[in-house]
Order: sequence, then structure tokens, then C-alpha cells
Amino acid sequence: MMSRKILKVSCALGAAVLGVLLAPPAGRGQERELAVRPIEERQLEAPPVWGLLMDEAGGWRVPSPAEALAAMRGESNLMGAQSNIAPAIAVLRQRLQSYPRADLDTFANALVEILLADTEYPSRENDLQGDAFVVLAGALDEREDGTPYEAAFDALVRVYETRAARVLAEGGTDPFLEAHRRQLRRVGAMLGMALSRVYRADPEGRGRDYLRTVFAASEPPPRCQMAGDIPPNPAGSQPPLQKVENLCPNHSLWCEAARPFVYEPGALQPKRRASIDLDDPPDPQEYERLCEWGRSIIS
Repeated sequence: MMSRKILKVSCALGAAVLGVLLAPPAGRGQERELAVRPIEERQLEAPPVWGLLMDEAGGWRVPSPAEALAAMRGESNLMGAQSNIAPAIAVLRQRLQSYPRADLDTFANALVEILLADTEYPSRENDLQGDAFVVLAGALDEREDGTPYEAAFDALVRVYETRAARVLAEGGTDPFLEAHRRQLRRVGAMLGMALSRVYRADPEGRGRDYLRTVFAASEPPPRCQMAGDIPPNPAGSQPPLQKVENLCPNHSLWCEAARPFVYEPGALQPKRRASIDLDDPPDPQEYERLCEWGRSIIS
């Protein structure tokens, strides 16, 4: 009888030891639990490397260009806790893997098409255009990891030149003045954003040279008076307000091309003077009279 009891105890102890040996570590069990959770329950998790997308098995994977574009459009639930433009920048800079050049060019062309669309403000499409500008600029930023996608600069130039050509198709020589004259405020704003992005994409090289060329080929805007400064005419009546405002845009190709050279970008008020790197720089006081928003320009 005693031997039977000893045998039972030995078997019980052996089973307990075997159970301990075969049981997975606590950490491994937690990883397994995380892996099987639905994607919707993992939306607040950040990727181990910026730009990765979730996979159905619970891990992370490198996005394709098409998936990066869908994420940027807000059409993906595989992002986790990261910006919707992170996969797009990672793709263009080949941060996670290499892509055929044709695929990168196709992706950049899709961004150009987004930036050439006519949108209303505010709207989701308008926000998407802001993201597209950031992605193309990020593709060139030396501070970002990965390899710069140099063709992003040409894409930004194409956006500006295509928009400018559309405005001038019906006449005129200055796209900013034409957009203002025809009250195309959104078009004028996009022109200014595109031209400034061209400069910021390469302020020490191609961007600087491009704006210098544009400035040399442009003319200062006409002098005028703002509506509040125009005295009554002899008959005692005021000109129509809208007509007067159209004469005073404070916004022209000459002004926009010179702006980065006249003022340091992002400087606080009062603005600090930047070194003017133009062949025929404008007089600073004259520039302020012609180009600063809200100023009265006396003819």
C-alpha cells in the first residue's frame, strides 16, 4: 500500500514539473495574445519603424506605393498610431526597402495630380493637397532618413508651372495678378504655396536659382491706393469698392519670387532682413509699399 501511495505522489510531481517546463513564458503568451487581436483593437499601437503598416497576422510590414497612397488619403485602417503621410514619405525615400524608379515616379505623379485638382477651402481634398506638398518636400529633406527622391523638385515645379499656365491661358503675363483680377482667390493661394515650396525644397540650390530666374523675368505690380485711402472724386462719389480692391492686390509674381530673399522665412514680427541674393534686388521700402499685405500704396 505504501508503495502505491509513493507512486501516485511521484506521478503527480512529475506531471506538475512537466507542466511547468512546457508552459510558455509570460511574455511570450502576451505576444501571442497581441498577435491574434483584431486590427481594430490595435489602432493606438505605434509601429516599431515609422512608415510600416499593420498586417492581418498582428505584425508590421513594408507598404507598397499604392498602400501608402491609400493611407495618405485616409482610406486605410492599417496605420496604427502614426501620421497618415508617414508611409508615403517612407516609400519615396525608400526608407524601408528599395522600389523600382518607375513605381516612385508613378507615385510622385499621383501626388502632382492631387495638387493640380481644383478644391474648395475648407475640405478634405484641400487638406489632402497640403499633405501632398509635405510629402514631396519630405522626399527631398536631407534631415529625413533614407535616400532623397530628387525628382520631387521637378514635380513641385510642374505643379507651379501648370497652375500658372492655366491662369494665363485666357491672357495676361502675371498669374498672381490675373488670379486676383478674376477673383480666383483659391487659385492665387495655391500658386503662392507651390512657388514657395519650390524654393523651400532646395533653398541653397535649384530652388533659389528658380526663384531668381522668375524674379528677373517679372515686373513690379502697379502702384495704387487702397479703398480707404482714395479721396472722393469731384462729383463726391466713391468708386465701387470691389473695383478699387482689384487694383491693389499686394500680390504679384514679382512680389512672391522676391519674398524669400527679402525676409527670412518664419521670422517673427518685426521681420528680420534676410541677405538679398538677387541680381537686381528691390529697394526694401519700395518692396513693402508694393507687396506687403494690408498696406496702402500711394500712387
